[in-house]
Amino acid sequence: MLDPETVGAYVEGSLDGVASSRVEAHIDVCADCRRYVSELARSSVDDADLASTLSPVAAERGARLARGTPVGRYVVEAPIGAGAMGAVYAAHDPELHRKVALKMVRGEFTEDEQSQNRLLREAQAMARLSHPNVVTVYDLVLDGHRLFIAMELIDGVSLATWLRANASGWRKVAASTCDTA
Repeated sequence: MLDPETVGAYVEGSLDGVASSRVEAHIDVCADCRRYVSELARSSVDDADLASTLSPVAAERGARLARGTPVGRYVVEAPIGAGAMGAVYAAHDPELHRKVALKMVRGEFTEDEQSQNRLLREAQAMARLSHPNVVTVYDLVLDGHRLFIAMELIDGVSLATWLRANASGWRKVAASTCDTA
């Protein structure tokens, strides 16, 4: 497991290239740390920064996806957050009559075949999981130049909101969610 100091530095972008590569290699194989890094990164982006987290193609087209925008078989309802990998929207799946979370992956994560294959493997692995603490991945959608991941929509608050309400700080959260021994 990664120690909380390293994870914090990685999310803040203060690690050198070698240390960042080590963290990325570890989160490629450790689902707990991958979730933790993702949640911590998500908590560091507030709604005002949503547009800056979108892919360059989406930013050129006006950033946010408007309500009613079709993405594959899904229909966008509203933006709900942003994280290190992209923006997340509440959407509707009219074929199965359910709400989904639709993550628009930032362009830098899909710009080459190796990155696309890595995302595909990660999505396939997550789609095989069935655990109450892991969202269910339903679908990958390539819409024009953009890649979307359709997943279970969970009612609740973001980690950033939870942290503000509990004034815990990331070190306390890390201690409670990651075995650092």
